[in-house]
Amino acid sequence: MTNLSNIKTSSKHTLIKINPLTIIIVFLSLIFGRFNYIFIHYIIALFHEICHVLIAKIFKIKVNSISFLPFGFYAKMDELEKEKPMRQLLVIIMGPLSFFPVWLILNILRLNFIISSYTYDFAFTSALTVMLFNLIPLYPLDGARAIEIIVAIKLDEYKTRIIRVIISIISLMFLTYYCLKESQFIVLIFLFISVIYEIIFFRKNYILFLLKRLCEKNTRSLKIVRDYKIYRYRKCKLIKNNTAIEEPEIIRRIITNTKKDTN
Repeated sequence: MTNLSNIKTSSKHTLIKINPLTIIIVFLSLIFGRFNYIFIHYIIALFHEICHVLIAKIFKIKVNSISFLPFGFYAKMDELEKEKPMRQLLVIIMGPLSFFPVWLILNILRLNFIISSYTYDFAFTSALTVMLFNLIPLYPLDGARAIEIIVAIKLDEYKTRIIRVIISIISLMFLTYYCLKESQFIVLIFLFISVIYEIIFFRKNYILFLLKRLCEKNTRSLKIVRDYKIYRYRKCKLIKNNTAIEEPEIIRRIITNTKKDTN
């Protein structure tokens, strides 16, 4: 992603990224007199993302960057996967749950005649759309990430990622019909790119996960595995032929086998 604006006051602060396409969309909205509508949408989308960030800050999870995208905002948190599943779920679901305080604020503004009924209807529809769109089980949307967290509690990392891709493909199949019917071609392109990216870079991202896991200090509870598998929330040890194989060696063998399969 190309960044036209990078604001970073220090290494401890969050990096702000603006997608070039976002600037084009805002510019076009000014030309065609649609700025008020897109401004309201972005405010609601920003509140959605702020709710993610606030819960992350409560749990002292570092927010690496916040990207201003054509459809809204995206907060990147590299340390989120190190947290316990329940904390991760709270961070993820707090975004869609932001619909309810937004709905309350909109009703207060309308009852006090601060906004018109027309503005209320548009803002309400936008807030509802943001919530429902993010609940779609298609990675990297909130719905798919929540499912992934729950699945990873029981299944190993490789199977979890396979399921993530399968669910995303199934969701895309259903959404294609809806997007074509409603002429939402830009949204459809975005969803297609997301799924294609996941498929193309599946092995690479899996290996990167393992390498990152290899470098970190693992303080998770122990899990005895019967094969060369890594579980996201547990420290793994393989007992084979009366020999204990520690997690770093398990990871090295998985990476070696994965590279062989790729070649």
